[in-house]
Formats: sequence, C-alpha cells, structure tokens
Amino acid sequence: MLVGINGDESIDVAQMTERLERRDYASVAASLRAVGFDSALDLLSTFTTDAASLEPWLAGAELNTDGNLRLQYLAGEGLNAETAGEIHAALDAAAPGVPGTRFTGTPRSSSSCGNALAGR
Repeated sequence: MLVGINGDESIDVAQMTERLERRDYASVAASLRAVGFDSALDLLSTFTTDAASLEPWLAGAELNTDGNLRLQYLAGEGLNAETAGEIHAALDAAAPGVPGTRFTGTPRSSSSCGNALAGR
C-alpha cells in the first residue's frame, strides 16, 4: 500500500485515528481491516521513507504510464514477490531516521507510532 502527501506536512496520528473511528469513515476502516490494518497505528507502523529519500534510490527507474504499462504486466508475474524483505531493507537504509520526523499528534499517539516503527 502506498500513502502519499503532496507537501512536507507531517502525518497527524491522533487525527487519523479519530477519522477512522468516525461513522463516515467506516468503509475506509473496514477496507483497511480487510487487508490486516486494524488501526491507524497498524497502517502507520509500516511507514518506510519519504519522497526526498527515494529520489536517489529511484534514479533511472522507468516510469509506469498509460503508454507504458510494464509494471502492470510484471506484477501479474509476481515480480519481486520473493525479495520483498530485501526491498524493504533497502528502502529503510535509504532514509534512516525519516519516519520519526514525519508524525505528529498527541504525545501519546506520536509516542505509540514511534514505538511501533522502532519495533518493526
């Protein structure tokens, strides 16, 4: 799953938690639960890196566009299915310490998110 923000603002853990508990977000929360994320903290604990840290890692990568659907076809073949752990480790190494700078919220929610990230 990829979650993005257009800009440099932080992710407010408490606000995301509150939204997922609201009735008008029930379908979003149910959808996340269906893929193993029972809370905002579960989802955010998978955070790996930010766009700036990905730039050198993705240098020269081929873009997936409407005119070039290479990734769509390769995904069906299970490309990188056996190397997910190695890819995640490479992303972590590309931006050590980044996750801790991206989250805000109440002291409790921010601390919980930091602990979840440290424990993964």
